[in-house]
Amino acid sequence: MTDERTGGAATMAKIVLWMMSGVYGVALVFVRCFQQKFSQKKLRCLVVSVGNLTVGGVGKTPMVMALIQMFKQKNIAVGVLARGYQGVTDQKTGVIKNDEVLLLQQEFPRLPLGIHKNRSHSAAQVLAFHPAVQVLIMDDGFQQFGVHRDLNIVLIDATNPFGNGFLFPRGILREPMSALRRADVVVLTKVNFSPSTVEALKRAVSQIHPQALIVEAVHELLDFVEVFSGQRRELDFLKRKNVCAMSSIADPKSFVRSLELLEVKITQNFSFPDHHWYTVEELEQINAYMKDSGAECLVMTQKDAVKLKNFQKYLFDPTRVFALRIGMKIISRQKEFYDRVLSVLPC
Repeated sequence: MTDERTGGAATMAKIVLWMMSGVYGVALVFVRCFQQKFSQKKLRCLVVSVGNLTVGGVGKTPMVMALIQMFKQKNIAVGVLARGYQGVTDQKTGVIKNDEVLLLQQEFPRLPLGIHKNRSHSAAQVLAFHPAVQVLIMDDGFQQFGVHRDLNIVLIDATNPFGNGFLFPRGILREPMSALRRADVVVLTKVNFSPSTVEALKRAVSQIHPQALIVEAVHELLDFVEVFSGQRRELDFLKRKNVCAMSSIADPKSFVRSLELLEVKITQNFSFPDHHWYTVEELEQINAYMKDSGAECLVMTQKDAVKLKNFQKYLFDPTRVFALRIGMKIISRQKEFYDRVLSVLPC
C-alpha cells in the first residue's frame, strides 16, 4: 500500500493488490450509484459530513469536536453519527464503542450520539430520542451514501495527501481523487509538518474542484492531562523530561512530532495498530521497560487514555500517566470556513 518494500515478493504482492483495487473500485461505483439513487435518505435535520479520501488518520475526531463546540456556542442542538469501527460491545447497553466514541462521550457527556455502521439507522435512533437536534455531524461520512448530506467537509493530510495514488488495497485511497468534486470544503491538516508542499497541494485540489473552499489547519497542542485524576498541566510540564510514548492511532509519527515540538525526550515509543485495545500483558511490558529505563512518565493520546479506565492497577504509577490534549485549529480563511458551515442553517 505504501511502496515501502521492494524485491520480487513485494512486486508480486503489488500486482495482486492492484488487481484487487480494480475490483474494489468497480464495487465502490456500484454501491455509490445504488445508494444515491434508491436508498439515500433525507433527514428532517441538517447533516454535516466530516470525512477523508484515504485510509489512515487525518484528524477527523478533532475536527468533529471543533464543530460540536462551534454549534454549542451558537446554541444549536447538535448530535453525532459514528460507526464505532473496531470497537467493543458495552455489556450494559449492547452498543459498540471504539476509542473515538469513548472520547466524544468523555468530552461531551450529554451529546446525542448514534453508533452504527448504517448511518440512516443510527440517525433514526438519535432523532427518535432527541427530536430537538438541528444538526447531525456524520463522522467519517464521505463514503456513506445512504444519507443525504447538506455539507461535505473533506480532510486531507498535507504530509501524505494521496499516498501512491492507487485505490485501496494497492494504495491508501478510498476513492479516486476525482471524488473531491463532491466536497464543499477541503481542509488541509498538519500543514505545519509539511509547509513546502501546501501550495502545490492547494493547486492540485483546485484543479479537481475549483469551487471548493480550501483552508489550512494544524493540530493545536492544548495541554497535558493526568489520565486518572483529570488534573491539567501546562505544555511545558514535560519539557526536557525522559518519557515513554504510547499510541494506537493511524499516524503515530504525528504524535511523536508533537511531543518533539514540546522538547520532550522520548526514550521509547510504543506504537500499536489503529484502534488497538490494550492487554494486561502489553501494559506490564511497558511498565517493565519504564522501571528499567528510568523514564519519568508515560504519555499517550487522548484516544488511548479513554481505553485505560479499567487498567489503573496495572500501571506502575497512575500519577505519572498523561495524555496530550489536542484540538483542530483553522489557520487560514477561518471566518470563511465557519461561515460556510453555518450557511447550511436556515436564517
